[in-house]
Amino acid sequence: MPPEPPTKPDAPPPQQQTPDTMLAAGRTAGEGWGREDAKQCDPPTRAHSDLVPPSQPNTLILAYQNGYRLGYQTAYDEAFRDNCLKP
Repeated sequence: MPPEPPTKPDAPPPQQQTPDTMLAAGRTAGEGWGREDAKQCDPPTRAHSDLVPPSQPNTLILAYQNGYRLGYQTAYDEAFRDNCLKP
């Protein structure tokens, strides 16, 4: 009788996203783009400030976009002050 094939370990459970995790992910992404866009002082630009809204309402996408917007605006304002408004 041939040996039994090795059994595969159980796959990890699928990752469950929540509005809070999506908000945090969006905020992190927005902070990166906000700091990057604030490097250009003249003319100031907020080129990556807005994301395209979903065609159908989705709680997770809206949470991500709200986090992105918050992170972007906060990081942009702080970085713009540091990069462009110093005497």
